[in-house]
Amino acid sequence: MEKRRGPSFIVFVILFLFLSIGYAILSSNLNMSGTSTIQSSSWNVHFTNLRISSGSVEATIPAAIQSDQLTVLYNVALKIPGDYYEFLVDVKNEGSIDAMVESVTSTMNNNPITELPTYLDYSVTYSNGNSILKNHLLEAGSTETYKVKVMIKRDLNANQLPTSASSLNFQLSVQYKQADSNAVAGT
Repeated sequence: MEKRRGPSFIVFVILFLFLSIGYAILSSNLNMSGTSTIQSSSWNVHFTNLRISSGSVEATIPAAIQSDQLTVLYNVALKIPGDYYEFLVDVKNEGSIDAMVESVTSTMNNNPITELPTYLDYSVTYSNGNSILKNHLLEAGSTETYKVKVMIKRDLNANQLPTSASSLNFQLSVQYKQADSNAVAGT
């Protein structure tokens, strides 16, 4: 007795043939080749080229970049209203990695400057007078100039003046970190 194969078997065979042909048409081997070069990276952000502004008082200890090239120290004795000490210093990125400002730290007499005596003004800005902003971009190979100024205010009454002469010790540090998506360009 012979069994007849029904139409479902024929549909199954035809479907199997179409799937096999489709798979053969759509399958292929992809080959990719290429060459990559990894270059060395370097981190080198530091202070350089410090210049005292004309008109500044004579400093007890003139501003100087320390051996770590990350800190500037100076000591001044301001005597009368209007006396000031000002200098410009470059921050140079000689590395191959873009950097951005993480923080600016200033101390007076070894204490962080959070509040100044009423008779003093103190500022750290870019040379154009704009504030130094957190996350400001310093691209690899570029330089920014900072201006630092400490001054006895001019319009003071006798009660606001210091009662004794004192020498003021200052320290400036700017910490940089590798630039990321939060970096902001421009000054």
